[in-house]
Amino acid sequence: GFQGSMTKIFKELDADRSGVLDLAEWDAAAAQEFHRQEAEKAAQLDNDLAAQDRRVAAFLHKEKDPDPLKEWTEVKTALVNRFGPKFHFRPDETLAWAWREVFNPRGKPSIQLADFGNGLREGGIQAETRSVFSQLDHSATGFVTLADMDEAAAQFQAALVEQEALAAEQKQREVDKMMAFRKSMDVSTRGEIKRSVDTLPAFKQFLIKQFGAEVYFDPIKSLQVAWASMDTSGDGKLTL
Repeated sequence: GFQGSMTKIFKELDADRSGVLDLAEWDAAAAQEFHRQEAEKAAQLDNDLAAQDRRVAAFLHKEKDPDPLKEWTEVKTALVNRFGPKFHFRPDETLAWAWREVFNPRGKPSIQLADFGNGLREGGIQAETRSVFSQLDHSATGFVTLADMDEAAAQFQAALVEQEALAAEQKQREVDKMMAFRKSMDVSTRGEIKRSVDTLPAFKQFLIKQFGAEVYFDPIKSLQVAWASMDTSGDGKLTL
C-alpha cells in the first residue's frame, strides 16, 4: 500500500551510490544491534568449541589410576594417613583401629589373604594384595597377626584389651554385689523387698561379708539409710 517514489527513497538510502543497500544504510541503529548480536554468537561459539576441545583432550590424556602399592611400608603409611587425622590417633593407635574395624571386624586372632584384601578395599587402599600379604606372612602359614603388621600397634591393642577386660570385671563385681545385696534383703524370696525388722539381720550379715566391718551406728538407722538410697521412687518397694 506504499504510494510514492521508490526510486527516490532508494537513492536517498544508497549513500555510497553503489546501487546496493546494506543494513547500515537502511538503519544505523539496527545495523549496530545486529553486529552486536552476531559478535555475541561468535564469542559463545568460540567458548563452546574451546570447552569441547578441553573435554576431548581430557579424555585422550586421562590420568591413569595410581599404581598399586607394592610394599607393606607404603600400605602402612597410607593407612596412617587415611585414618589417623580423622580420629586424631597416633600411628600405633591408627593401625590397631584399622586392625579391629577394617581388617578384622570379627575379632579373630589372625587374618587370611581374603580378610586382608577386603580390608584394603574397605580402607580405599590400592595395593598388590597377595604380594603385600606375603611380606607379612613370614612363616608362610597363610595367616597374619597384628604383631606381624606392626609390633607397637599390637602392644597398644593388648593394653587396650586388658583395660577393657578389667573394666568389664569391675562392672560385673558391682553387679554381683548389688544382686547379692538385694538377695540378702529379700527374706521372703518373692523378689520383693519390704522394709521390716525381719530384714535387719540379713542386712547386717551382708555388710559383714561384703565390707568386713560391723555397723557402728544404730542398726535401725542403717536400714533406713540403705533403704532410702535404693527406694528412689518412694513407693515402699524394690524389685529385682
